[in-house]
Parts: sequence; structure tokens; C-alpha cells
Amino acid sequence: MNRTAIGFAIGCVVAVLIGILGLVPANPAWGGEADVTRLATPSGGIQPQVAVGADGAVNLVYFKGEPAAGDLFHVWREVGSSQWTAQVQVNSQSGSSVATGTIRGAKVALGKDDRLHVVWNGSAKTLPKTSPDDFHHLPLLYTHLDPGEASFAPERNLITEAWGLDGGGSIAADGRANVYAVWHAGPEGQGEAARGVYVARSRDGGVTFEAEKKVSPEWTGACGCCGMEAATDRAGNLFIIFRGAGNEVHRDAHLLVSSDQGESFELTTLGRWEVNSCPMSSFSLVDSQAGMFAAWETKGQVFFAEVGTKGLDDLNIVRAPGSSKRRKHPVATAGPSGEILFAWSEGAAWAKGGRAAWQRYDAEGQPIGASTRGPDLPAWSQVRAFTQLDGTFAVIY
Repeated sequence: MNRTAIGFAIGCVVAVLIGILGLVPANPAWGGEADVTRLATPSGGIQPQVAVGADGAVNLVYFKGEPAAGDLFHVWREVGSSQWTAQVQVNSQSGSSVATGTIRGAKVALGKDDRLHVVWNGSAKTLPKTSPDDFHHLPLLYTHLDPGEASFAPERNLITEAWGLDGGGSIAADGRANVYAVWHAGPEGQGEAARGVYVARSRDGGVTFEAEKKVSPEWTGACGCCGMEAATDRAGNLFIIFRGAGNEVHRDAHLLVSSDQGESFELTTLGRWEVNSCPMSSFSLVDSQAGMFAAWETKGQVFFAEVGTKGLDDLNIVRAPGSSKRRKHPVATAGPSGEILFAWSEGAAWAKGGRAAWQRYDAEGQPIGASTRGPDLPAWSQVRAFTQLDGTFAVIY
């Protein structure tokens, strides 16, 4: 038997063992997905958040500790390396981050000169207290890290008036030193229909921030315990995706787009959903050479669309394959050829992580092969996907 035949035979045996025992090769991914690399979050962390630099270096921020009051950590790795750096704690005040609900963890963005910006919901342990009413006056904390620096800047609260933080906020940054911290909030006791989306803008790379301003229409409301996402594209346009709560029942997925650095916004509704309860959903926005990709959940199903290069009234909205209605926490990313990787969680629920899954698509949104069922996810975590410098995909959970 020649070496090729021997190698094939060994590969078959390994594949059978993987299927029987539930084993998964560490890298690359399993199931014949040669262009999808699987990565586990270091040190048992959850809620991985990824920012990839122009040079292909991967920044990773993740959560560890008690879900109601834990810590954030940062690692990174250079192109061609399979090793992460030693972890550095992001928050200087231990126990000041929240993971409960899956949608309240950190969000990250790379800005001018590859400064890494991080924002997160402050926990009830955060000092100084903004008010004796901890729940309605929890802070939105922000910090940043410059390349080569050993530690993050001390975090600070960005909320000045728009109190009522519940679902997680987000952060976006462009190459011109504009940074946008985004969250939704509303007056205490007035319900979700009175909530709205707020943006605090920095023009100097996060050194200072302007006071927040409301950017969503009054009629949309905002789903209190749902997450949201913000991102900028290569032209500097700002995108914000969130779930509304009009009349407390219209839980539609809305997209806000600004082409003038947050001065004004255009709104498009991506998916309509009438339900008199909070679905605790998250969203994603990922910029790529093929455009800005938004992903969202509607009625237990997950969808994605490229929203940056086409008219917002003429989107090619793609749904994950199959009939499951227990899908959450979607993310879509594209490679230089236009090929797309769409990943999500199957069966996630309160204090239950579910299972990772993903599907590859061509540039027209047509599926390539069958979808892949990945590993089980820890409670409060989610799968993230990103494009590597060589154009291949990676998932991290």
C-alpha cells in the first residue's frame, strides 16, 4: 500500500472515531470544512469578541468569572502564529463586567492606528456608584489599548443623561479617529416603547466623548434586554442594528445608517416580529472587502444580508438553512472572493449556550455544501466568525 492510500485509510479511521466519540480536531475545523478553522476561547473564557487588523493580527477579548460580576481579558496573535499572547485584564476594577443574558458582554472595534476600543455593561459592583438605584443607573464602561502598550487605559463611564442601560451596548471606530459608543435606554418606569438608541461620539480616538444624543425615531422604541451592534465600513459610514419595541409588541430588527459621522441617520426595517416579550437576541455587523454584513434573529430564525453596497430597499436577505426555530446570536463574515460564512447558536436559552453551527455561501447567497454542526457552547456564550488574512474563515467560541 502506498503512502497516499495509507494516509487515506488513516483519515477514514479518524473520521469514524470523530463521528462516534464526538472528538473534534483542534485546527483546522472538522466535517470536511478545510477553509473553516475552529478556535476555542483561551483559558475557558466565554463571549469572544474579535477585531482583525489590516495586517491580519487578531485581537480577542473575552469574559471570565461570575456572570453577574466578572472580568474581561485581551489576547492577540500575529499572522502565521497559532499562539495567543499572555492574557491582559481589560477592566482595571475587578468584577465590573456582566455576562448574564449573553447580550451584555464586551464589544470591540479597531480604530485609527489600530487602537483597540472596548465597551461593556458595568456591573452592580462598579465604583463609584452612580446612584443608589443600581439597576437603572448601571454604567457603560469604555477603555482603549494602543499597539505595544502593556495595559489598557482606566475605564470610564460614558453615560451622562441616558440612563436605563439593560441590553448590551456596542462600539464602532473608523480610520479617522471617530469612535462611537452606542447603547439603548429610556426613562425609568415608562416601558420599552419609550426607550431609544443613543450615540456618544469621540472625534479624537476615544480621548474625549461628546454627550450622548438619541438617534432612533420615537416610534421604534427599543427592546430592553436585547443586544445591539455598531460598526463602520471602509468609507466611514456608521451602521447600528437594534431591536425595537414599538407599542411594547413590535420587536422589529432595525438598521440605522449614517453617512455623515453620526449627524443624521436613515432607518430600514430588516425583519418584523410581533411579540409581547423580550427575545433576548443579539445582532452582528461585520465589515469586509465584500461589504458590510448584518445578521439578526426574527421569530427564532436567523438571517443575514450585505447592507453596505446595495440600496436598503433592495437587500438580498438570506435565511439559515433548515426548519429549526431555536436559533440565536448570528454572525456573518465574507472573504475577498465574496464567499460568506454564516454562524449562529442552535438551541440557546437562559443559562444554556446551545450548540454552534455554520453554513458557507457563495457571493450570490447560495449555500455551498451542507451546514456544519459545531461544538456545544458554554452558558452565556456564543460563536463568532471572522475572515483571516489568507481569505479563509475561522470560528471561535
